[in-house]
Amino acid sequence: MTFDLPNVSWEAISTDPGKYAQLFRSQEDEHRRHAYKFTKLRKFAEALLDKQEELNIWKSDGIPDHPNRQARSAEEAEPGDVPRDRRARVCKLAAQSPERLFKVRDIAQELGIENEKSLRTSLDSYVHKDHALKKNSNAEYSAGPRVAEYAN
Repeated sequence: MTFDLPNVSWEAISTDPGKYAQLFRSQEDEHRRHAYKFTKLRKFAEALLDKQEELNIWKSDGIPDHPNRQARSAEEAEPGDVPRDRRARVCKLAAQSPERLFKVRDIAQELGIENEKSLRTSLDSYVHKDHALKKNSNAEYSAGPRVAEYAN
């Protein structure tokens, strides 16, 4: 797509700059609308290309298992193995010291979790949905009534 500049003399522009500023602004807006559409089309084509490449990988290597399904089963786990599931790891830690109060930072450090914000969200879920942990008014977590169910 080519853009033809208007055939306007500099003298005409200098005699009525307001008129030409408005004209050029409207043409600029029109080109932005077209550019937006091309951007949408390009992104769509790139997404299709990514999916096509992924499909080709699946054809050759098979569809990958769900990440949680790739973890070894409990029977295959060796003594002392660290559970890969975050909830199980947190509950195992809390179950080891049921009376201990943990800050988010303490749990993150002990389990090697870098994203404390994500961990806090998970912990709150374990409190409210799973009842695996308890949380006090100082935002400290401890073993909850169902911690043993998830610690294994």
